[in-house]
Amino acid sequence: MGTWKGSKWRRFVSYLAYSIFCGILILQMLRVQVLLQEQVRVTFKSMPLLVYSAFFPVIIGILLGIPGFVRTCRQPAAWSFDWVKFIAVGVPSLYGSLFIWLYFSPVGSNLPFASTVLGFGGSTFPAICGIVFGYILIGCFRKAERKDAKQSAPIS
Repeated sequence: MGTWKGSKWRRFVSYLAYSIFCGILILQMLRVQVLLQEQVRVTFKSMPLLVYSAFFPVIIGILLGIPGFVRTCRQPAAWSFDWVKFIAVGVPSLYGSLFIWLYFSPVGSNLPFASTVLGFGGSTFPAICGIVFGYILIGCFRKAERKDAKQSAPIS
């Protein structure tokens, strides 16, 4: 361990602090979910819990994507948005994330793939889709490469 330089220790401490922060935040969010579940048992109004359950995994996905986003922020270039990635991966995962909420809405009877998702996905499928959507959402923001940098690159 004596060979680690200051930058490696700083990275280690930063990632450790970030992991602890994420763990505390997720525990607090789970407490809110338990409170909402108790509220559903008392009031029989499930919509707040359904909405929370749809967006909770998205927040986890965003938390997972923040370290890469911070690296992207440090690059000296103009911001862009990767629409191809967002449409190809983000939109279907958003649909999967919001599926349970949409299923119990007025449009629920018209949802495509409803029986398939409910048949083998249960509540795990929307959770995984939500995490993927959050990660993809924050990952779609990137810095565009400068065109003059591409042109000046040597040809191999």
